[in-house]
Amino acid sequence: MTSMNDTNKMLRAIINGQSALKEELLEKIDTVGKKVDKLDIKLSGKIDHVDNKLTKRIDKLGLQLARMNYPTLRYASGGVSL
Repeated sequence: MTSMNDTNKMLRAIINGQSALKEELLEKIDTVGKKVDKLDIKLSGKIDHVDNKLTKRIDKLGLQLARMNYPTLRYASGGVSL
């Protein structure tokens, strides 16, 4: 039969194992969180770049369409004039 001392030792071993596992999981979660943050920053920059390119392209297409409808349309640096 196991004594109370043996039971306490087994319980302590289980608790220590769980604590070690918890620390390891927290470290891995922290590592994944840092990777996600870096990826978010990287993607934000790329999304901004694509957004700027698309905006410029849409502006060009809009101006081309406007010129087709209004042949006297001129593009001035301050905006569009008729």
